[in-house]
Amino acid sequence: MNIWYINHYASPPGCGRGERPLHIARALQRHEHTPLIIAASHHHLQFTVGATRSESSGAEGKTIPFHFVPTRTYSRNSGVQRLLGMLDFARGVGKLAKAVDAGTLTKPDVIICSSPHPFAYPNVQRIAKAFGAKVIFEERDL
Repeated sequence: MNIWYINHYASPPGCGRGERPLHIARALQRHEHTPLIIAASHHHLQFTVGATRSESSGAEGKTIPFHFVPTRTYSRNSGVQRLLGMLDFARGVGKLAKAVDAGTLTKPDVIICSSPHPFAYPNVQRIAKAFGAKVIFEERDL
């Protein structure tokens, strides 16, 4: 199955503290699924602002691709710029269907929407409906 793991704060190895999605993607890969991590291009948990590494090594030497949604740069864990970055991410997630139609991304069978904020979720629902994908909303940071 093609599984999109959408997490605003995901980071490739060595680029930030958001490596949890990478560990989950590796586990999915071990069960013969094809994960894609969709993350923001900029966020406050990155060590390297605007991480550009698009792949990370996964199970048995397979790569785990990242797709970065363009978002504004900000540095603090609070403030208007962070909120606007969240809205940038939600808007960018809404454009992922066009990337599938253009052949840039593979159609998802399952979309895991991992929250710290719910702004992207309405667009995830719309994309899932358009492609007949199942949605799993992973609630975190209660």
